[in-house]
Amino acid sequence: IVVRADAGDTITVRHNDAGGGAGRKILLNDNADLALVGNDEDNVTLMYDESLDGANGAWFEISRGEGGGGAVDASAVTYTPAVLADWDGDADPGNVDDALDELAERTTDVEERGVYEARSSNTPVFGESGPFYDNTPFTGSVNGNPTSTSIVYNVTAGELSIMPGQVIHNTTKGERVLIEAVNYGTNTLTVEANSPDDSDTWDNTDVLTTASQTNLGRAGCFVDIDVTPHITGAVTGVVLALNWVRRNADDHFVICHPYEAYDVDKEIVVARLQTDNTYYETWIQPCAVANGRYYFTLCTLVLAADNGAGLARLQGQFTKLVS
Repeated sequence: IVVRADAGDTITVRHNDAGGGAGRKILLNDNADLALVGNDEDNVTLMYDESLDGANGAWFEISRGEGGGGAVDASAVTYTPAVLADWDGDADPGNVDDALDELAERTTDVEERGVYEARSSNTPVFGESGPFYDNTPFTGSVNGNPTSTSIVYNVTAGELSIMPGQVIHNTTKGERVLIEAVNYGTNTLTVEANSPDDSDTWDNTDVLTTASQTNLGRAGCFVDIDVTPHITGAVTGVVLALNWVRRNADDHFVICHPYEAYDVDKEIVVARLQTDNTYYETWIQPCAVANGRYYFTLCTLVLAADNGAGLARLQGQFTKLVS
C-alpha cells in the first residue's frame, strides 16, 4: 500500500525507475506508471502476481481511495448492530469507537459485581466470652508510659464496653490503635503496633475513649471496629456471623453502620434480643478504608451486665460490591 504523506502531494509509482538503486525499484505490469493525484486519492493498493510480465512477476493496482492505507480511527468506522436491543437504551452506538467504549463499561460492571471469597476466621473479629459492653463507650486516660503493644489505663466510665476488635482513640493526640485484648484486672490493653498509629509515643494522662470519632450518632455510643487483621487484600465488605446471648428482660439491639458520619438510613439492625435468647445472625457489612485500615462502626443499646458476649467471626469477604 502506497500512501501520500500530505493531501497536496502527488506520488508517482514508476515502472523500473532508473533513478532508484537496488531494492528501490518496483516492477509494474505493462510498464505503466501509477500516479496518486487529487484530494480523493490518498493511497493505492498494489498486489504482486508472479505470472505477470512474461512470468517474471509484476505489481498491479487493485484499488485506490481515501484513508485506508494509513491509521484508521475507530470513530470513523460505521457499526450497525445485528440486534439493537443488545445495546444501551436500545440505541445504535453508531461507530466502532462508541461500541467498544460501551463494551468496556459493561466489562467493568461485570467484574465489580460481588466478587466473593469464602473464608473462615477462628479468631473473633470482635467480642470474647464474658459479660461486656454497656451503653456507654469506655472513657479514661493513659496511666504511665505505653509501649507499641501495651497500654495501662485509668477508668472514667464504661470499662465493660472495651472488647477486642475495637479501636482505642487517643483524643489528646488525635490518634488510634486496634485493641487485641483487654485485662480488666490489671487495666491493660494489648494493642496492635502501628495500627495505624504508634501508642509508644503516647503520654501519661492522655485522654482515651473507644467512642467513634467518625460516627457520632445514637448519643455517641458507636465504636469503631477494625477488621484489617482478618482480611486478605483490598475489600469493600465482609460477611460476619454473630452469636449473642441475652439473660435479662430488656430489649437489646445490635446496630452496625458504615465508617462515616451518622445517617439513620444507613443503620443495619443486626439483632433485637429479649430474655434468655441466643441469637445467631449472618450479614454483609460494608467496610471503609482509612490510613490503610478497614473499619465499620457498631453500637448496642440497653445491654445489662449479665448478658453474654457476642462473637462476630469472619465468614467471607467481598473484594467488590456494586449497588
